[in-house]
Amino acid sequence: MLRRIIFLCFLLLPLSLTARPIVVELYTSEGCAACPPAEALMGELVGRKDVLPLTFHVTYWDHLGWKDGFGLEQSDKRQKIYNTHYGIDSYFTPQAVVDGLATCIGSQRKAMGKIMTKAYAQMDDIPVQIRIDKEKNEITVKVSGLDDNVDVRNMPMYLDVWLVTFAKGYRTNIEGGENVGKDVPSYNIVRRLVLLGKWNQRTNFYRFPLDRFDEDALAILVQGEEGGRIMGVGTYYQR
Repeated sequence: MLRRIIFLCFLLLPLSLTARPIVVELYTSEGCAACPPAEALMGELVGRKDVLPLTFHVTYWDHLGWKDGFGLEQSDKRQKIYNTHYGIDSYFTPQAVVDGLATCIGSQRKAMGKIMTKAYAQMDDIPVQIRIDKEKNEITVKVSGLDDNVDVRNMPMYLDVWLVTFAKGYRTNIEGGENVGKDVPSYNIVRRLVLLGKWNQRTNFYRFPLDRFDEDALAILVQGEEGGRIMGVGTYYQR
C-alpha cells in the first residue's frame, strides 16, 4: 500500500505553468543491476507533456561482462561535469539529474518527485524555436533574448546551447553481466550530444546539418555552463 500511495503522489505533482517541460536525465547502463527500476520510472515519464526524460547510457561498466550498445563517452563526460558541480567525487548509476537543478538516485521516486516540484517552482523559460529546412539540409535553432523582449535580468551572461538527438525506445535482451537473462527496456535514449554554441542574452541562431540527424527526435537544451540549470528547452520529433 505504501508503494501505491507514493506512486499516486508522484503522478499528481503540479504541472508546469510555462511552455516548456522540465528535463529529467537518467545516467544508466545495461550492465548495472540496480538500473532496470530507474529505466521503468523513465518509461512512466515518457507520456507526460510537462517532462522531457532523456536517458544517457554510460560506458564505465562495460567491463563487467556486458558492453552497453547505447553507451557514449559523451554521457560519461556529462555525468562527470554534473558530479563536479554537485561536489560528488565518484560515478554511480542509476543517477537522475532534474533540470540541472539537483540530483538523486534514479530509482528513488519520492526523491525525484521532490526535486521535480522544486524545478517547476524555479523554472526559467527562454523561448526556443526549431525549424527544419529540407531544401537547405539544415536545422535552424532560434534562442530568444533581449532582441525579443526576454527578461534576462536574473540570468547568466552566457549559457550553453546543446543539441541532443535521441531514439524513443528499445528493448535489449541482456546476455551477460549483472542483468544476464533480463529483457531491459530503455526510453528516449541519447545518441548524440553537440554543443551548438553560446547564448549571450541576445537572440541567437544556431545551425546543424539535417543529414546528420537520423534519430527519432531531438531536443535543444539552453543550460548554465559546467552543469548549471537548464533554462530553455525545445523539441522536434521526426517520427
